Amino acid sequence: MISYAVFINKKAGTALKLEEDVLRQKLQDALQGGLKSLHVLEPDELQRALRQYNRSNPVLIGGGDGTIASAAAHFRKTSTPFGILPMGTMNLFARYLGIANDFEAAARLYPFASLQKVDTGNINGQMFLCNVMLGIAPELARVREENRGHTKIHHWLHWGHAVFKKLATARSTRLILTHKGSSKPWRGKALVIANNSYKPGSSPLDADAKTLQQGELGVYLVNPHGALESVGLITKLMSGQWQDDKTVEHFETKALVLESSNRETQIVVDGELRRMKYPLIVLADPQSLNVLVPSHQPLLI
Repeated sequence: MISYAVFINKKAGTALKLEEDVLRQKLQDALQGGLKSLHVLEPDELQRALRQYNRSNPVLIGGGDGTIASAAAHFRKTSTPFGILPMGTMNLFARYLGIANDFEAAARLYPFASLQKVDTGNINGQMFLCNVMLGIAPELARVREENRGHTKIHHWLHWGHAVFKKLATARSTRLILTHKGSSKPWRGKALVIANNSYKPGSSPLDADAKTLQQGELGVYLVNPHGALESVGLITKLMSGQWQDDKTVEHFETKALVLESSNRETQIVVDGELRRMKYPLIVLADPQSLNVLVPSHQPLLI
């Protein structure tokens, strides 16, 4: 049985709904007495606490994809394994690792854990776990933040409306894409660079949408024209058939350079808004992160 130090982002969606004493009891019960310490902290405080932690016990991080990505960037430098308690809106990285999309359900399986080496990506020196998005993505991220704390139905209705509106009416982004020794101009509504490609027939939200061990970037160029093509794409996105849509182009690469006539741009990295200067240099980083996943076997590290 493993004892964990648990660090939780106080601003994560699930944490906002629970008093710390309630959260502590839920984790103590779920981890079957394996809660060594609990730290519920503001985002900046959480990062400082992780830097100062002496690693006397394995660590579980509670939060959304942005929180997990920030913690992962720290742990990658020290080669320290860590586990995940999903407490955000999407929890994509946890889903792709096969971790239950509920922090209590995930914690109940963590008394035993195994170590996995997984791929990450890197954009201009910043690590990412799930994806990087350009084009309409920053505006959609702002809509998500505006609806944080609302019910899931309210959140998805507003977000879905924003996706449709931006796909149908937003101005196109213009870039020069360079990979595998050749360059080409691209103009479109959205560009997604994923840490490994999504499986055909899957939605990006599916737990088995992809593996994180193929060592490739999956690049998706999205450019619907008008309302009709936008509705068609959103429908296929929900059914898992979006990769077959004529408005989506896909290729794989280990390195990609994005250039623009603009000096800088806003992008979304693992769900968080970032501003970066061009050129954007994106690299696959195979088996670069040690992650603890629930197991039926004792942890050996």
